[in-house]
Amino acid sequence: MLDLNIDIARTNRFVVSVFPPSGVPSLRSMYVESVDMPNMSIATEDFELDGKPSIKVPYKRNPAGTVTLGIRLEESGKSRNIFKQWMDSIVQTSDNVNYYRKYYDEITGTVVIKQLGLSDEVKFGVTLMNAYPINVDTVQYDWGDNNNYVKQSVTLCYYDELIGTY
Repeated sequence: MLDLNIDIARTNRFVVSVFPPSGVPSLRSMYVESVDMPNMSIATEDFELDGKPSIKVPYKRNPAGTVTLGIRLEESGKSRNIFKQWMDSIVQTSDNVNYYRKYYDEITGTVVIKQLGLSDEVKFGVTLMNAYPINVDTVQYDWGDNNNYVKQSVTLCYYDELIGTY
């Protein structure tokens, strides 16, 4: 039977908080205008017995993934600089040579995505563990684009997630 007391989640009711490792400032959630809720998948193997139709047998959960944030850039470029600082702390360049300078647990942070109800109460959430940025997209400027704001896409990878209510 259909429960009519359950509210449907709205795509515009969410909060995202980004917590980089120490030494890099956190990103205020008001600047994140879009985010993909991470997917979930299970690896399977086809199994066939005695000429019968094959079935897919699950053998592991695929934990790692990526998530893309759509960020509104402020005039100072602070949000973009946060991700630049974070990426610079992961891979440094010296004399045109890139090198990895820290241990894995020193470069990763967390990303918290919260689904909100109509009264701004948290209904559901996902915490992405061991996250770090892997791509900061280009920013498109256009003289003919009046009264619009600058948007930036940032892709982060993560190792695992915690799902629940917060």
